[in-house]
Amino acid sequence: MNREDMLYQTLYSYRLKKMFSTLKGRIDKGLSFLLILLGSSVIAGFGYPVSIGFAIAGITSIKIAFHFETASEYSQKQAASYLKPITL
Repeated sequence: MNREDMLYQTLYSYRLKKMFSTLKGRIDKGLSFLLILLGSSVIAGFGYPVSIGFAIAGITSIKIAFHFETASEYSQKQAASYLKPITL
């Protein structure tokens, strides 16, 4: 493996981790927005409170089970560590 191949693999890994971090961050922000929106609709009294409560419980369990925010931060740190040897 020559230098160009190693550089390509490093930059490819950097881009992949950066995209993964962006995707997981957006999923986390979208789920958080839905939780705020559904929570405010329960307080305001719109719709069916029982079904909205089940939706809130489902979204919360998905957020707890998959740890989107943790995966996003880890991928961001890993992307930075891939880029560090190249920029030095």
